[in-house]
Amino acid sequence: MELRLMYPFLGTFCLFPALVSSSQLFDAPGFSSPLFNFPPLNIGGGRAGPDFVSLFADYITPRGEGVSDACKNASQLYIDNINKFDGAALKMFDASAKLPPAGQLTNFILHHPGTFDSCLEVSIPEWKGQHCLLTSFAKGAGAMKRAPAGRVNNASRYHFDRMIGTKAPTARMEKLRKQVQAKDAEDDIMATLGQIFYTGQWKLGRCVPSVCTAEDVAQGLRNFMEEVFNPQLGPDFMESIDVLALNCHTADEEIPLEARDWGMIGVIAFFVVLVFIGTLIDIVLNILHLDDVFPDKAVQVFQGFSLYSNTLKLFHCPEPGNPGSLNCINGIRFLSMSWVLIGHGYSEAMGGPFTNNVMAFYMEVSGNGAFAAVANAFSSVDSFFLIGSTLLCFITLKELDKAKGGSAKFWIMYFVHRYIRLTGLYAIILGLHATLLKLFATGIQSNLLTSASTWCQDTWWTNLLYVNNLKWVDEGGFGCLGQTWYMANDMQFFITSPFIIFALWKNRNIGLGLLAGLLIIFTAIPTALGFIEEWGFSPALLAGADPARQGDYMMEFYIVPWCRYQPYLVGLGLGYLLHQMRDRTSLPMKPATIMGIWLAAFLVGTLVIYGLIPYQKDMTLVASVWERAIYGGFNRLAWSLALSWVILACVKGAGGPVNAILSWAAWVPLARMSYCIYLIHLTVMPVVDSYASYRIDLSQVLIIYYLIFVSAICIALSYALIVLFEAPLVHLEKLLFCALGIGKLPAVRRIKTD
Repeated sequence: MELRLMYPFLGTFCLFPALVSSSQLFDAPGFSSPLFNFPPLNIGGGRAGPDFVSLFADYITPRGEGVSDACKNASQLYIDNINKFDGAALKMFDASAKLPPAGQLTNFILHHPGTFDSCLEVSIPEWKGQHCLLTSFAKGAGAMKRAPAGRVNNASRYHFDRMIGTKAPTARMEKLRKQVQAKDAEDDIMATLGQIFYTGQWKLGRCVPSVCTAEDVAQGLRNFMEEVFNPQLGPDFMESIDVLALNCHTADEEIPLEARDWGMIGVIAFFVVLVFIGTLIDIVLNILHLDDVFPDKAVQVFQGFSLYSNTLKLFHCPEPGNPGSLNCINGIRFLSMSWVLIGHGYSEAMGGPFTNNVMAFYMEVSGNGAFAAVANAFSSVDSFFLIGSTLLCFITLKELDKAKGGSAKFWIMYFVHRYIRLTGLYAIILGLHATLLKLFATGIQSNLLTSASTWCQDTWWTNLLYVNNLKWVDEGGFGCLGQTWYMANDMQFFITSPFIIFALWKNRNIGLGLLAGLLIIFTAIPTALGFIEEWGFSPALLAGADPARQGDYMMEFYIVPWCRYQPYLVGLGLGYLLHQMRDRTSLPMKPATIMGIWLAAFLVGTLVIYGLIPYQKDMTLVASVWERAIYGGFNRLAWSLALSWVILACVKGAGGPVNAILSWAAWVPLARMSYCIYLIHLTVMPVVDSYASYRIDLSQVLIIYYLIFVSAICIALSYALIVLFEAPLVHLEKLLFCALGIGKLPAVRRIKTD
């Protein structure tokens, strides 16, 4: 589902057209494969090639042209102190990454962070230890374009143009990838250097004097790389890349609070005060049982903010309802959210922290057919579209029955309530990203967070208008809360829903005809686009599609509403069917027919997820354009129909043990948290990743621990955000409607005790 940024395949590997087994990976004396083309290394002479060893060993501190005089002087003193065996200087030198580690050739290790904490411990009168993380990109990729005038030392730290943990590359990364793909693949050296130095995926940690700015450190590395590469490659290569410091840190650094930050703190304080007042009143009323302390109107106004009452409401687990209730949707919602989190978790674990063995691990998991549930987890989002529209249609049809078709006020409130209900918490989280998130950016990869903050400062309005999935509105795309492309689609679908729902309510034939016509049209569109554009099966499984167009696939196919409408339409149809069958407690089918449909639904769902295993195991396999187009046009429809049967069968008493699992009361509070978890999980993961200052060996067990840890944090944070913001915002909406004369104050809630 966002280059590390989509599912695992689009992480470290999104620049490369094919994968191979580890036994195929290297050939001597230089080694090459369909995945990587390596020139021979030049170690102390021998065949021509860049001196990679010197790159890591000899660059100690910034020197040369373009480095400030203050930094040059400090660097010289640092070198002199190393030669004198000064303890502080030796500790700084020890904290910088040295020669490539053991396993470099086998695992193609691109991360050389050094020792972050040890560097920050250095403090002498002349300077403090400063750790900088360096990388490079293709020139013109825009890596520094967001740095404002006047911000020098931490320009790249606060304004590095990279998104946070989303599922698709930004326009910058796509421009960069196309530049890489356009290089002469026959030139082994240039192909290798392009794969490494044009992409920002290699990272080098250096401990340098704090006198040096981030620009000094980047320029110093550039000067050194020119000395290494120019004699053998000429100046063209270094002229084609930008070298920069992703971030630089010292132990005593301070992150200044700006006006927008204080504004966000004020918003938080406002809600804290409301929650405090509401909780105090609720304690007096429902714990101390003092009924006469506060007048009823004060209780009605403030009780809805109570931490106590809202916690009870959030964690209330009602018993399963009567046959016909939609309890199974709670289980589907949370399990789908967990599926999303697992897919993103693997992607982040393979592309976020520093790793030793990401290639070997990827080859291991991709060779296991069971991993298709992670690699092809894109259907999890279609589940959300389906259950959301099912509930919307089912509930709205009941309201139309009561209102006898509705009025202008009914439909105005239909839109207003939806926008307020979804946008309140969404706006708070956007605000936190644009302001206070940067306070967590103190780890070795703080750029993962500062970039997210910068994106949200620039593009928040596209999120609040729910147009952040449209390329012509936000060409960069995915920058601020990239996963919320789903919410933009959902809101756009919601805007069209009254025409379909009212048609279904007013005239069955017209409504069903409209629904069927739209389903045909919006099945034909992705199928035709898949054929015309020659898209792959998915962002991860290309099967012969052009790898340089993976980002185009995301921006022009994966997230656009005209290619994602099918599950929503199926959900509207299911909601209508459930409404028509609301008085039935069972399905008018024979047991054999029900079993047959269950078997068909199971097979269809299994084929959607696991049918691409051959292409997962061997990514050199090529499928025809028609095969890819048909899958792209029909897989979402097939998945939606299969899941629709599960919901219908569970609601109408034909679910058996499936319904018992999905309707478990414990899913209810978790389902209530799912929206909040969705909004924050791709922020929690990079926060965790940004503090990991050393390379890790990936394994299934480690990623499971990672997922459990991230899930626990997400659930805890979701609880806090719900009781502090979401529930109070729901209550504020009621108070607003009451003040406008279109609603009533909520009743006083008195908790009964035995």
